[in-house]
Formats: sequence, structure tokens, C-alpha cells
Amino acid sequence: MRQSGLTTLADQHGFLVAAPAQPPSTGFNGCWNWFLPWQQQRDAGEPSIIAGITREVIQREQIDPARVYVAGFSAGGAMSTVMGATYPDLYAAVATFAGCGYPTCVDGTGLLARLRMGGLARPMPVLLGQGELDPISVYPLGRLHLRQWLNANTLAGGGGPWLGPDRLSRNKPFDRETYLDPSGCALVEFLTVHGGKHTYFTEQPDYPAELTSFLLRQRLGAAPADCR
Repeated sequence: MRQSGLTTLADQHGFLVAAPAQPPSTGFNGCWNWFLPWQQQRDAGEPSIIAGITREVIQREQIDPARVYVAGFSAGGAMSTVMGATYPDLYAAVATFAGCGYPTCVDGTGLLARLRMGGLARPMPVLLGQGELDPISVYPLGRLHLRQWLNANTLAGGGGPWLGPDRLSRNKPFDRETYLDPSGCALVEFLTVHGGKHTYFTEQPDYPAELTSFLLRQRLGAAPADCR
């Protein structure tokens, strides 16, 4: 957990980090089983465990329930997407790096994510990061992941459809695409790391700082802090 860089940022910004982990016996290399259908549903399997941990921490530590977020890398990133689709009432925003879409990596329509949200559906602020040369979570799947959240947000009343980013900044070695909601607030951001592989980057871009900046602006049921 310390290697993630989040504990230092938590001390600096005054937030709390809960980091649930899988025992090696539950899946390959201790990874979340985000790809199994029975692990992609609300109130079942691993999502229910993560949600239960989240609620316990909220209650025990007296956390503001409107400022709770979920983030992850690789399989953790894919499971973060699952949590965003299954518990949109619990998490204000999602950040995922080298992750995958819901419920499979190849659905860019956003329809299944929107259907999973059910009556709790709402536009979901999302930060995505993807290495251009990632051999595991390959870049085209990252683009489908982006398309999934854009379309799911459109179906949930979050604006769009988007033909391209509303803002594009090229900061070597990475680009930032920003997609705005109807109020002009940043709803989805996508970072392309040129030449990047399957790595949790801590500089250029600084994933821990990026997710902290993006997530802490979000609040459940309210516009982002920098857009009010």
C-alpha cells in the first residue's frame, strides 16, 4: 500500500484510504475476479464484500458519505469499474488505471453498465489512465473502456454523445482528454501514456496525484468543487 503513494497524499490532504486485498487462494496472483459473472453483481460476491468494507469504514470513521471513491490498478481497476456500475449510490467517482470495462473489456456501448445501475443510475465521474504499449490491458481496450463510460453517462443523462474530447492537452509523455457534462464540468478524463506499459506510474503522469486531484473534486449529488 505504501508503494501506491496514497498514504503520503492521505496525510497531506486529510483523507482515509481503505485497501482491501485478496488472499492468493481466491484468484490468480491474488487478483480480484472481476471477469466472472457472479462477481459483477450488486449484493453478491466480491462487490458485496468491498461495499461492506466501505460502509463499515464510513460508519466507524464517520466519513462524509458524499465523498467516498473507488480506485484501482489492473485487476483492481477492473473491479473499480464493477463497483462504479453496481454501487453508483455508494461511490461518488471512479479512478482506474490499466483497467477494463463492465462487464467485459469489449463492450463500448455503455448499455450494460447503465442497466446494472438500474434505478440508481446517474452520470459517473471517471478518471482513466492507459499505457499506449500495455501488453496486458492493451490500449484499444482502454479506448473501449472510455467509450463505455461516455455512453453510459449519456444514457444516464450526463450529456453527450461526444464525438471527441471537449479539451485536449498534450503534455509529454502523456495526453489528457477531458469530456464535459452539460454544465461544463469535467465528467470523464482519459490519460494516454505514450510508450507506457503495464505500470502504475508515479511520475509523468503521477497516477496517485492525478486520482487524488480528480476524486477529491467530486461529491455525490453535487457539482465538482471546481465547477460550482
